Amino acid sequence: MNDERDILMSKRHMVVTVALAFGCLVYGETGPDERVPHWGPTISNHRFAAMTDKEAYYADEPIKVKMILQNVGTTDSIVLTAPHLAALTFDVRLPDGRPAPQTLEGERQGRVALRLSSSKLAPGQVHDDQIPMLNQLFDMTLAGEYTVTISRNVLLTPDQKERVDIASNTMIIRVSNRMTPSDTDGLSSSGE
Repeated sequence: MNDERDILMSKRHMVVTVALAFGCLVYGETGPDERVPHWGPTISNHRFAAMTDKEAYYADEPIKVKMILQNVGTTDSIVLTAPHLAALTFDVRLPDGRPAPQTLEGERQGRVALRLSSSKLAPGQVHDDQIPMLNQLFDMTLAGEYTVTISRNVLLTPDQKERVDIASNTMIIRVSNRMTPSDTDGLSSSGE
């Protein structure tokens, strides 16, 4: 009995050791808020990452985007924290590469004249934000792979005269349509 336990413990130790050596078991299973960011290019001592909570969606599901901006420089900067269409620039591309049109809600939010707000971003500090439904702002109902890049406006000087757009990584978001019972009416299990 003791020998079996020792062998089992030895196997577990070996698996954990190998997994750690190859970086496979550092965090285990990650949830939507624990994904590792894929940063866009560092621009003016800032880097920006955008990520979704999963890689594939049905066309009727909300596409939630988490964004992280980090000041990797040595001086303070100011980040605009206004509503998304005022503080961010979106490049959302349809599966065929054309720009995705804004939805009526996206157009409405783009027309609304809102007062911009901002917050200080100290060296090493991160600013987290999220878009609860990207597909509420842009038409993402066609099935296929969309590419999405987001840019955020950052003010680099205390007088707020030097503005820089910091681009995120490019996300690939897969969208598919759900099959309804009527879609399968003509199909049989024999393939006829």
